[in-house]
Amino acid sequence: MKTSARDLMHFDLTAVMEDDLVHDAIHVLYSHSISGLAVLDGDWNLVGFFSEIDILRASVPTYLEVLAKSSCLENGDEDTLLSRFRSFG
Repeated sequence: MKTSARDLMHFDLTAVMEDDLVHDAIHVLYSHSISGLAVLDGDWNLVGFFSEIDILRASVPTYLEVLAKSSCLENGDEDTLLSRFRSFG
């Protein structure tokens, strides 16, 4: 017997509007114990998907920049460190 997406999906669609703040979207993820949300426009059309991975991708470069500027690196090493991490995509 083949299992379809319908057999496993949730029927309660949790979503945010495209103009909602990231902070609010994160709160919805946390409060509903889910890893992603549909993003809707003002006409209730699906325009995207917001996920935990999106949050990580947005925050990791900031963390790496802080790390690169830390006192544990020699002068000039921060550029090498950042270029190595950026090569991962």
